[in-house]
Amino acid sequence: MQKDPVCGMMVDERKTKFQSIYQGKTFYFCSSVCKTTWILGGSDGSRVTLDPEPVTNNDQ
Repeated sequence: MQKDPVCGMMVDERKTKFQSIYQGKTFYFCSSVCKTTWILGGSDGSRVTLDPEPVTNNDQ
């Protein structure tokens, strides 16, 4: 059993269809809502922050 990083619910990693791999670690979720919340950075303490490419303005 693994703990859903968003809601804290215990999830059977063998049965859940909601999972995500980030930096080599697999995270398991109880629902698509929790998975989406985590991906979008809405879970406290377990945020995924994907640094965007820097924006440059070469048209000056």
